[in-house]
Amino acid sequence: MWPFSAETTQSIYTYASIVTIIAALATAVCGALVYISSTFIGKETEMKIENARAVGALANESAQSANLKAEILRSENLQLSIALEKETQSRMKLEARLGQRTLSPVQIMEIKELNTKKSITGKVLIKAMLPQPEIIQYANILSETLSSSGIQTEVVQPGNMNWGMHGVSVAIKPSQEKAILTTIFEKIGAAIDSEELPDNYEYSAVVYVHLKQPHL
Repeated sequence: MWPFSAETTQSIYTYASIVTIIAALATAVCGALVYISSTFIGKETEMKIENARAVGALANESAQSANLKAEILRSENLQLSIALEKETQSRMKLEARLGQRTLSPVQIMEIKELNTKKSITGKVLIKAMLPQPEIIQYANILSETLSSSGIQTEVVQPGNMNWGMHGVSVAIKPSQEKAILTTIFEKIGAAIDSEELPDNYEYSAVVYVHLKQPHL
């Protein structure tokens, strides 16, 4: 026989139901908390992984940029080295040719500096006025030096004028080029002609390589 009365039994069933509901609610709440916690942790971990990937990509991009800059620098240094080597060889050849003449160190230096003059737009006519080898050689040196600077030149064979020491005189068109060529040739002992070439003349300037004083 059931020892409890019907009323007591009903109360027991009620309490049992309440406890069951509470237990179910607690289980549900715990499950929800576990789910929320795992979801949050998962997202946080995913964000950390994504941030790590972004940092890695940025580091890789920085490394590539550094490598590219280093490659560009190496290329520029190589080109500069090649240019300097060519310039050194050019100067050595010029010095070797000038060594056969009686030019002073200052004149040799100034002839080298002609390599930096690139502003003349017209052709320069160079006339070797005497058949002596040194006069022709000097005219050719001037021509080669100006040509290496992008200035067009034309050398004319010598005439029969009988003058003295080595010299250079220049006739120039009335233009801004006059100041350029005047400065260049004055540095190497040029005597600038007083008259100027007409604007419609074929050449920007005419350089006369001759002998300054009467030959004794």
